[in-house]
Amino acid sequence: MLLFEISDKFVKIVDFSPTFLGGQAINSYKKENIKEGLVSARDIADPKALAEEVRKFLEKNFKVKDKQECAFILHDERAFTLRLTVPQSKGGRSDSDLINEKVRLFIPQPPSAQVSAHKRIGGDKNNEVQFVAVDKEFFAKYLDFFGSLNLKPVLAVSESYAFYTVFAPQIKEGETVLYLNVEEDVADAVILDKFGVLQTFTEPIGASMI
Repeated sequence: MLLFEISDKFVKIVDFSPTFLGGQAINSYKKENIKEGLVSARDIADPKALAEEVRKFLEKNFKVKDKQECAFILHDERAFTLRLTVPQSKGGRSDSDLINEKVRLFIPQPPSAQVSAHKRIGGDKNNEVQFVAVDKEFFAKYLDFFGSLNLKPVLAVSESYAFYTVFAPQIKEGETVLYLNVEEDVADAVILDKFGVLQTFTEPIGASMI
């Protein structure tokens, strides 16, 4: 599987394959700068030109099959990753209804304008839900982009939850971890515990700050 991270300035691609004993092995990792203006604030601004650049990059560095499965990372600037307290539903109300009531307090969009997913957290935190949402039109641009490359996107993961999957095995129950990720134009702070993402903060940074 190919994992894509697309920013305003570059594209990163990691090629994974399943191992004999389970899990995933990294076969290769490549990063390529892209022309200015193809992606703006992580939104695909010129899909045709971006696809042309990425296609050349793929042909040069990877053996890609038709309809090969891929995954992509949703940057925290454009995705909402929330930890919500949602009691177990009663009276026939679904988790989705209860979650939508909570989410309206945090996301300035109606649920119909979002693509979202959630799961209940295990252990003694079973009244808590990990929730991720992204604007539907923004998300559709990525699906169309990968379709134009003859790839089959099967997984999208928020940036902060991707960090969590990396560090989760090292986090003990009861611990809270702060992860800082400083890039060229933005800094992310992600608060994690054993069960997922607690909170995320994203701030733009200038060249004079690093």
